[in-house]
Amino acid sequence: MTPVAATLVASLLAGVPVFEPPIDIALPTRHFPTQPAVADFNHDGRLDLLVPGRNTGGVAVLLRGVANGFAAPEIVTLGCQSDWAVAVDLDGDGHVDVALAARATPGGVVLLRNRGDGSFDEPQRIMLERETRCVQVLDADQDGRPDLLLAHYGSGAVMIMHNDGAMRFSPRSARRPNRWTLGTAAPSVVFAPDLDGDGARDVLDLAGGSGRIDLRWNRGGVMGPERAWSVPVESTSAAGIALATMADLNRDGREELIAPGIVTDRGNPLFVWSFGTDGSTLDVARFPGIALGSAWSAATGDLDGDGDLDVIAMSVNDGCISVFENRGASGAAIDLAPPVQVLTGTFLRHVVPIDFDHDGRLDLVVCDFLSHRLRLLRNAGGSSLQAEAGGPRRAREIGDVVDGAGEAASLLDTGPALQPPEPQPLATGDEVVSRLIGTCGPPAGDCNGVHAGPGCFTTPCCETVCGFNPDCCSVTWDADCVNLATTECRGMVCPSRGDCTAAHLGPGCESPECCELVRRIDPSCTFVWDALCVELVPLVCAGVAPTLSVPADAVDEGEACFQSRSEGCGRRSDPAHAPLVVGQPRRGVITGDGVRDVDAHLLQVDERRLMHIELHADFPAQLVLAQGPCEGPLITLDEALASPGGQATIDRTLEPGEYRVTVGMAVATRTLRYGQPCTEVNPDTGPRARLLPRRVVDACRRRRIVTLRRRGWQRSCRFR
Repeated sequence: MTPVAATLVASLLAGVPVFEPPIDIALPTRHFPTQPAVADFNHDGRLDLLVPGRNTGGVAVLLRGVANGFAAPEIVTLGCQSDWAVAVDLDGDGHVDVALAARATPGGVVLLRNRGDGSFDEPQRIMLERETRCVQVLDADQDGRPDLLLAHYGSGAVMIMHNDGAMRFSPRSARRPNRWTLGTAAPSVVFAPDLDGDGARDVLDLAGGSGRIDLRWNRGGVMGPERAWSVPVESTSAAGIALATMADLNRDGREELIAPGIVTDRGNPLFVWSFGTDGSTLDVARFPGIALGSAWSAATGDLDGDGDLDVIAMSVNDGCISVFENRGASGAAIDLAPPVQVLTGTFLRHVVPIDFDHDGRLDLVVCDFLSHRLRLLRNAGGSSLQAEAGGPRRAREIGDVVDGAGEAASLLDTGPALQPPEPQPLATGDEVVSRLIGTCGPPAGDCNGVHAGPGCFTTPCCETVCGFNPDCCSVTWDADCVNLATTECRGMVCPSRGDCTAAHLGPGCESPECCELVRRIDPSCTFVWDALCVELVPLVCAGVAPTLSVPADAVDEGEACFQSRSEGCGRRSDPAHAPLVVGQPRRGVITGDGVRDVDAHLLQVDERRLMHIELHADFPAQLVLAQGPCEGPLITLDEALASPGGQATIDRTLEPGEYRVTVGMAVATRTLRYGQPCTEVNPDTGPRARLLPRRVVDACRRRRIVTLRRRGWQRSCRFR
C-alpha cells in the first residue's frame, strides 16, 4: 500500500467509531469484576480474559476467546479479593501466567502458574502488607526476569518484588509515599515507565490519600528519593483521582499519565500529565470531561485506526463510558476532542480495548461492577459525532443477566466477621483449646460460635450480650447469644484469641489492655492482628511512657492539642509552616484521633553547610526533611525514625535555600493517625477526647501503663 493510500484509509476511519449495542456476559452472583488480565493463555491464537473480583468468595473468572467473542465463564479460585490482574510469563517457560493484587489484610500478591494449556496450578499467595490495590510488571534490576511492582493501599507503601525466575518473589525495595502528609498516602495505582530514557523502568504512583503523583528513579533496582506533585486544585475543589493509566499519546517516546478528575463543582475534567525529557518536570493539560457521574478510571486504544491512541474514560454513580478522540500530530502538543458517550451504566469500573471478534478493529470489554457482568461493545467502524448511549441489549447473551442492584457497601467491609471461631495462624502452630467456664472472658468459648458452657471469650461482648439475655452467662451460649453478639458487638474484639506478639488472621489478641492500646493506634487490628499490629506491641504495651527533658530555652509553639496550625504541605490549599531557627530549640504537641496531626517548619539556609537536626519524642515519631514547593516537585531528601523516648537525627550538607522539616507519628512501616487523644477542651466545640472503657483505664493504672494519659509530645531540635 502506498503512503497516499495509507493516509486516505486513516482519514476515513478517524473519529469516534460507532459501537453496536452491548452483548452481556453474566458473571457469578456478587462477583464485582475488577481490572482483567488479557493474554492468549492456551496458545490458540485468541486473547482470553481472567477477570478478578472484589467478592467474598475469593474467585476470579476465566473467559476463553472463541471465534466471535468469549466462551462461558470458568471459575478460578484465588482465596481472596483482587482489584487488579496482570498477565506475564513469570517463570520463563513460554506460558503466560497471572499475578493479582490481593485486596485483603494481609495483602500481597496471588500467583497463578499456567500449566501450558490455559489452566492454572493452585494459587500461590504471598502475604505482604495491607490491601494491595494494584500490581504491575517491570524488570527492576535488568536481569531479564519480570519483577513485580505493588501498591499497598492500606499500609501506604510502594514495593518492588524481586523474581528469582522460578516463581519465587521476595521484597527488594519498599517506600512510603508522602510521609509528611496529614493521613495515609494510600497509593491506589502504580506504573513503571522509563521516563528518563536510560532503559530502566522508573516507579510512578498515584496516592489518593494525599492527592499526589509520586516519582522515584530506578537506580539498580532500588527506588530513589521521592518527587511529589499535587493533583490540580480548581476553583474551590481539589481534584480527586480514583484510578489512572499511562500511554504515549503524542508518539514522542515518553508516556503520559492520564486520569479523569473528580471535581465536584467543575464536572469531571480529563487530566494528562507530561514529564520533561529527563522526567524531572511535570506539565498538566486539562480537557473538558464527562458530565455524568463521578470520574473513575481511564484506558487507551487506537479505536479509529488512525495510528494514535484514543482515550476511554469511565464515570460511576450513575456513570458512563466516553471516548476522547486523539487529534494531535506526532510529537506535537496533545489534542483530545470533546468526549463522546458510548455506554451508560451505574458503576462501569474498568474497560479493556480488545479485538474480540477478530475483524481488525478494537472493541471494548467493560466491567460492570454492580451488575456483575461484562458488557461487550463491538466496534462497527465508521464515525459518530454522538454515538448512541447504550441502546437496546442484544438478544444473544452468555449466561443469565444478573440483577444490577448489587450492594457495594457490604463488599467494601473487607475485614473478616467479628470474632471468627478460631483465628488461622500465619505460621504453623498448635490450636488453642478452650475450657468452658461460667464467666465472661478467657478461656470461654468464642462469642460468635455456639458452645455448651455459658459466657464467651471477649469480655465486653459477653457483658453486652448477657445484659440482653442473662441465660447466656448462666446457662449456655446458644444460637440466640450468637445472634446478639453478631448485632451488638461490632468492634468489640479485646480480648480475642491469639498471642499479641504473634501475627494471626483473627481480630485482636489475648491481652485486653495491650489489645485496646494497639487497636486505638491502628484500628485495622480490630479485624486482623497482622505483623503491623505486632510491630506496635513493644512500643505501646511496654509499661510507663517515657518522660522527656525539655531545654529551658525551648520555644513553646503555643498550640493546644485541639489546634492544627502548622500542617505544612499536608494541607492541599494554603499550606502552613512555623519558622525553624538554627540553634533555637522548639517544643510542641501533636495529637491524632482520626485526622493525623503533624508539625511542619520552614528552615532557611543562607550558605552551604552541614546541618544537624535532632528530634526527641515520647511517641513513635518520624522526622522528614524535604525541599521544593508544596505543589511540586517536592523532593524528600531524608527521613529518620524515633522510638518512644528516643531520638531521630538527620545530618546532611544543605545548599542555600528553603527546606521543610516535618514531625509526625509514624513507625517504619507506616504513618500513624490515631492513638494520641486530645484531653483539652476546645472552647468552640466542647470536649473532644474519646474515653476508653473504664476497665481498660483501671487495668492500665494497675500495670503503670500511662500511655492513655499522654497529652501529646515534646521535642527539641538542635542544629550545628
